[in-house]
Amino acid sequence: QFVELFADELPFSAMAGQSEWESRRTGIVKLAPQQPPGFADVLKLDGQDIVNRLGCIEKQRDRCAKLISGVEKTISENVNFNVVDFLISGSFARGTALNYEFDADIIFVVSDFDAEAMGWYQEQCSYALKTYFRRQVHIRCQTPFALQLQIEKFLDIDLLITGDPQRNRHRNKSRFYSAYGSLDVDEQLLKFQATYQVFKPLVLLCKHWRNLKNHTHKFTSFFAELVCMQVLKHTSKTTIPEMFREVLEWFASGNDHVKNLNPYNNDLVKLNPNSIWYVQSYASTTLRKFHAYLRSGNDFSCPQCGTRRFRDVAGAVAHLESGKCPHCPGASNARRGIHQAVGQHGQRYLNLMLEDGSSGYNDGSEELYQCPECNRTFRQFSSLLKHMNDKHEHQPSMMRKALGY
Repeated sequence: QFVELFADELPFSAMAGQSEWESRRTGIVKLAPQQPPGFADVLKLDGQDIVNRLGCIEKQRDRCAKLISGVEKTISENVNFNVVDFLISGSFARGTALNYEFDADIIFVVSDFDAEAMGWYQEQCSYALKTYFRRQVHIRCQTPFALQLQIEKFLDIDLLITGDPQRNRHRNKSRFYSAYGSLDVDEQLLKFQATYQVFKPLVLLCKHWRNLKNHTHKFTSFFAELVCMQVLKHTSKTTIPEMFREVLEWFASGNDHVKNLNPYNNDLVKLNPNSIWYVQSYASTTLRKFHAYLRSGNDFSCPQCGTRRFRDVAGAVAHLESGKCPHCPGASNARRGIHQAVGQHGQRYLNLMLEDGSSGYNDGSEELYQCPECNRTFRQFSSLLKHMNDKHEHQPSMMRKALGY
C-alpha cells in the first residue's frame, strides 16, 4: 500500500517491483538475464545492447518452441474438430517480447468455423491438454475469443481459435477472425521493423518503462508497438532516447488510441478509460525525472563510463571533473586523469607558463589549461572547452582528440 500511495515520490529503482524479478512467475521467465539496475542504465545503452538486455534470449525461444509444439500436437490429435492450420503470433513471434514478462499467442484455424461453438472448441482444447498433455495445464481465464493457459508454471499461452474468413458459411462477425488477421499484423510490423532498425529496441524500452511502475493501469504490448510505430513514422530524431521522449510526450499529451492494423477488427486500439490519467501522469513524471537523458542533442558520452547524456564535450568532461563518474570517482583523481590525457593527446591546450615553470599537475588551484587562440587560462579543462566552442567555434571532434576519445 505504501508503494502504491507514494510511488511518484520513490526512485524508479524502487518502483521496478522486486516481485517482478525475484519471484518470476514462470520457468521460461526465470531464464531471463539479470534485471538492469535502473531505468537510467537502460537509457545509456545503444539499440543492440537494449535488445540484448531486454529481449528474449535464444534459450527462452527454444524452450517455448518445444512447449508450443507439444500443445499443438496434443490438441490437433485429440479434439473432435478439424484443425487445418496452426500459427504462432504476437510479440513473441515478432521478436519484440520482453525476456522477463511475456506470453505466446497460438492460433488454431479450424475448418467450417462457427463462432457460436467457441465454448465447445475451448472445452475440447482444455480436455485434450488436461488429459493427454504430459505437463500440468492451468486454465487461467476463458473469454469469447481466447483461452488463457499456464503450462506447469513454465509458460503463459493465449490460445485462439478461428477460421478462414473466405469460407464464412456461418456468417460469423468479422471480430472472430481477428486471430486470422494477426498474420497480416505480424507481416506489417516485421516489415516496418526491417525498415526502421530502431523499432525493436524502442518497443522494448517502452514496454520496460511501462512495467517499472507497479500498477494495474497498464497498456498492452500491441498498443506499445503501435504507438512506437506511429512515432517513428513522423519523427526527425536520430537517437533512441530522443525517440523515446516523443513516445512519452505522446502519452503525456493525453493521446489514448491508435489505428488497428488488423484487417478484421476496424475498432481503434484504445487505452482503458480508467487508465488514461495514470499513464499520462506517469509519462509526465518520467519526462521530468529523466530530462537529462532524454533531451535533444545528447550526442556526447563520458570518456570513462560511457553515459550518453551530454550536449557537448564540455558537459561530458565537466561530469568527469566533478568526481561523480562511477568509473573515476573523486574530483582530484578525475582532474589528474584528465590532465594526463591532455598531456598525451593535446599539449597545445596546456598552460606552459605556470609559476613553477612546468605544466605538471598540481592540487587544482592553478590554471592548468590555456586557450591556444587567445591565451586565456582556465582551472578546469571543461571550462576551456566551453570557451573554445562559444568564442572560437572549434569543432567537437578537435576537442575530443585532446582527450584521446
